[in-house]
Amino acid sequence: MFGKAREKWLTELLSLENEIPSHDTFGKVFSVIDTQLFSECFSRWVSSLVELSDENIIAIEGKCHWRSIDKGSNKSALYMFSA
Repeated sequence: MFGKAREKWLTELLSLENEIPSHDTFGKVFSVIDTQLFSECFSRWVSSLVELSDENIIAIEGKCHWRSIDKGSNKSALYMFSA
C-alpha cells in the first residue's frame, strides 16, 4: 500500500522494471543486509550530516504506544515524543 501510494516518487528514485516490490521482496532484501556494516555506514552518514551543519542538531523520536487507543471512549492513541 505504501508503494502504491507513492509510486510516482519511487519511480523517480528507482528503476522499477517489474513494478513495486512486494512485502516479501523487501523482507528478503532486509534479511541479507550485514547489520554491522549497515550500522557503521549509517553512523558515518549521520556524522557527515552533523559536519555539514553549523547549527545545533537535536534528535527527535516519536512513538505511538501500542494498544493505547480507546475506541469505546472515542479517545485517540497515546503518542510520546522525546528530543
